[in-house]
Amino acid sequence: MTSEIIKERVRTWHKHGYAPQYIASTLKLPVDEVKAIIDNPPEPKPAKPAKGYGTEFLEPLFK
Repeated sequence: MTSEIIKERVRTWHKHGYAPQYIASTLKLPVDEVKAIIDNPPEPKPAKPAKGYGTEFLEPLFK
């Protein structure tokens, strides 16, 4: 199993135009594994709710 750091490095190098064979030989990984990492992008992380979310209650201004 490949660590997330290595997977991110593979994706970055691929984005910069490096061939999967070069990436595999440089990182000492099988070419099939490099291609699998490139073909399967990471799932997007769920968005964090904004801080201070929820219902806001304002006091009415009575004069």
